Amino acid sequence: GSPSKVTGLIYSGFMPSDDADVLGFSIPANVFVGVQLHRLARLARRQWGDEALAARAEGLFEGIRAAIPTHAVRNGTYCFEVDGLGGCTRGDDANLPSLLGLPLVDPERLLHDEATYDATRRDILSRANPNYYCPRPHSDGCPDGRRCDRWCGVGSRHTPGERVWPMSTI
Repeated sequence: GSPSKVTGLIYSGFMPSDDADVLGFSIPANVFVGVQLHRLARLARRQWGDEALAARAEGLFEGIRAAIPTHAVRNGTYCFEVDGLGGCTRGDDANLPSLLGLPLVDPERLLHDEATYDATRRDILSRANPNYYCPRPHSDGCPDGRRCDRWCGVGSRHTPGERVWPMSTI
């Protein structure tokens, strides 16, 4: 992988699609894990009475929470991956966790800001995202005379070419 520094984020080498990360810290994955750590801390404390586990989970959660605004936001939008050294990849991937899926993995907005998410969503669903595809419709129509527009959405570097993943349009 590429060089990185300790940030409070959790390092990952691979995306959910099994492609290698470009930079070491996936922001969607960190949000997903951070929310689960927050839930684990509550469960450990309330159900199991395990204060040590709760404290450890809370510490990891707090590290992620402090690092996201510092390392993961550029020009008002979330980076897809960061390295803690100033590197930031733009765009998104159609798999989950993803930047588009932040409201699904963090419904209480513990780790993502709504205004930054909205700006990120606009950026992802545009040609600024290298994995966004919106092919032009056929100019001559389909062979059977129907209108032949193709759908727009997010693909993945996992499946090269202009391939929209249906999951990204849901």
